[in-house]
Amino acid sequence: MRPEIEIDVFSMASINRAIKATRDYKKWLDNRTQVFIERLQQVGIEAALMYYEKASYAGEPDVLVDLPVPVKKKGGGYTARVRATGDTVLFIEFGTGIRYENPHQLAYGFFPGSYGPKGLQPWGWFYTGTPGRYAPPGTEQAKGHPNSVHTYGNPANMPMYQTRDHILTLFASIAEEVFAK
Repeated sequence: MRPEIEIDVFSMASINRAIKATRDYKKWLDNRTQVFIERLQQVGIEAALMYYEKASYAGEPDVLVDLPVPVKKKGGGYTARVRATGDTVLFIEFGTGIRYENPHQLAYGFFPGSYGPKGLQPWGWFYTGTPGRYAPPGTEQAKGHPNSVHTYGNPANMPMYQTRDHILTLFASIAEEVFAK
């Protein structure tokens, strides 16, 4: 809705109509911008859920993707978020282990072949539990230990990075959908 405003600069009524049309357009634009940000957030949440669901991870992930939060207007812009929480989020996003090097691991203190106080573990790690649904190759129930699993680590799955790319891919079509109304 792009209003065309004609003004007769010699008519006070025409100028008042133009002012009203401009205010109406600003309200419409604010409303559509909020709807646009809400749609981007919803698409992001759906994508994050999908990418975390398919992630290769040795154990059972505890990732929770937040429900939509109200879009906030701050200053001249709008904010929304897509957030994942849980103890396994960083392992799934950036990967860890002796077989899965990722340069981003270093920023979070995870080094290939090391985790926790035991330091370098070239033979992998054991944990209590069961292999995850999409466990990477080499993850298996430990022989002779029914509650123990052996793993060499996890690849970097990058679900939030992929979510960002997914949102960017749909950005223009969502804008067209929202602002064409």
